[in-house]
Amino acid sequence: KNTAIALKLKEKSSFVLNKDDYSSIPFWAVTYHMPCTWKDPRIMMIHTASLGKFIDNITDCKEHCILGIDFNSQPDSHQYRILTKGYSDGVDDLLRKDDPNWGTIYEPITLLKSSYKQIHGAEPICTNYAYCSNGGTEFKATIDYIFVTKNITVYSVKRLNDQTELLPNKDQPSDHLPLECDLVIEFKKKENKKEK
Repeated sequence: KNTAIALKLKEKSSFVLNKDDYSSIPFWAVTYHMPCTWKDPRIMMIHTASLGKFIDNITDCKEHCILGIDFNSQPDSHQYRILTKGYSDGVDDLLRKDDPNWGTIYEPITLLKSSYKQIHGAEPICTNYAYCSNGGTEFKATIDYIFVTKNITVYSVKRLNDQTELLPNKDQPSDHLPLECDLVIEFKKKENKKEK
């Protein structure tokens, strides 16, 4: 039931650069909501690998991509490492513990970087602080991200403060904190036409 939504976008006109000399580069905006099955690493790995393959396919492993995601995975997870490094040591062995016939997991070619970590050096303390009815406990962690491909420059990211009250509350209407960033998508210089 979880569906990735992707749009290919392009700047139609440049207000800074000379349109005769430069052209904008198309980029992809993708969003996805991972399943809330963090207790089953097999499902989380399958979704992560499938998402990585989906991004590789639509971008042809070379076009710019922005991924806004409720990842339901923390920065120290295998899922995070798969999207940012293309692999995570021990994943295949971990999955084969439950099923000896398990193959190898897809390793994405298009590597992503966290916009927040790029600017602040680390992920925030939390993007979600809520009561977990499933376990009957409070849950506080970073599970939301704006990932970008390496050829997108992260210009600025709004810093998130640590939360002392459960979300939602009077200051935050959601159980997730909003992520905000400014990104720079490069323009490319047009090739000069050869004179006859």
